[in-house]
Amino acid sequence: AERARTLARNGFGEEHERLRGLVPPESPARNASRNGALRPAEEGAMALAEIANTQSNHYHLLDSRHGPMLLIDREALVVACVRPDEEDLTLDLLRHVASRGAHLCILSTAPIEVPGALVVQFDGCRAERTLGLPLINLVQLVALYRAQRDGLNPDAPEGLVACISL
Repeated sequence: AERARTLARNGFGEEHERLRGLVPPESPARNASRNGALRPAEEGAMALAEIANTQSNHYHLLDSRHGPMLLIDREALVVACVRPDEEDLTLDLLRHVASRGAHLCILSTAPIEVPGALVVQFDGCRAERTLGLPLINLVQLVALYRAQRDGLNPDAPEGLVACISL
């Protein structure tokens, strides 16, 4: 938990406090990402489930336009990871997610405008495959804030039992 807080202060700057306020009450969380961040999005969904006891899923960003869109409403938190060279379809999708009232946080390497969204610009990643690093930290922070808000210990999630002894 302390590592996540330190990375947040150093890596996300002023967005850190806005991110803390982004965690809606009792909301499921959805991760949407591009190919390079799909595995970290899966890890993020697992972190939300384990640390914050929150139902969560991950989808490729454009796959969210179909069935998963039915799950996105005012109760949902959507964390999306986009590149500056994204097609218009991607930005249109994010605007649609915002219009559904979802709490939307977008990680991007360049400034983008999506009304109602918290856009976290992370300049340290130029290659798509490296966007997963700040993405996983961002989702872990959401899990940390959610756990703290709900009185859970993020360092000792309930129900997890060690299955490997070293």
